[in-house]
Amino acid sequence: MTIKESKTLEEEATKHTKKEVARTRMLRNLAAKRLSGVREKVAYILNNFPHTRNSDVDLAFKYWGFFHSDKVVNETISKKNFSEITRYTSITRARAKIQNEFGLYQADIHVANRRKELSEHKKDVELLDKPDIPIIEFYLDESSKNSEYLAVGGLCSVDAIRSYQLTQHLRNWTVRSFSRFLMRSL
Repeated sequence: MTIKESKTLEEEATKHTKKEVARTRMLRNLAAKRLSGVREKVAYILNNFPHTRNSDVDLAFKYWGFFHSDKVVNETISKKNFSEITRYTSITRARAKIQNEFGLYQADIHVANRRKELSEHKKDVELLDKPDIPIIEFYLDESSKNSEYLAVGGLCSVDAIRSYQLTQHLRNWTVRSFSRFLMRSL
């Protein structure tokens, strides 16, 4: 086993241990009703209201109804209050960690499969949507191959639009220069 492989195994073991410590700490806090963080509060809701395991919207509204009851009136949250409550994304991330990493309070199998499909689809969409890596174009030419002196010229461009403009400009210049050369030689 190489040193690199040994370090990788050690890192994986440490990662697993940290995950187990976090899981155990969360369960201990939940049992003692110490619900200080978002994760413990989400775990409390998932544990006591199984239907929230399948729906992030139900989970968020149940969470807000319990832990921000002063901000929710008839299942409605005003714009002012919305900025003062726990963010929806924080709640869903905590749910995902609890279910996916800690393996607790699992959603129904069809919901879990659908979430997995959506996650994979989203990943594919994100990969397709990332910006193109700029292409570097090089143009090189040499002249006076048969003479005593050799001249080499080059052009490098990263911007595709500018590259096209420069190419057109060089082509036009070449045509004009060659035309003048032909006119002089006649």
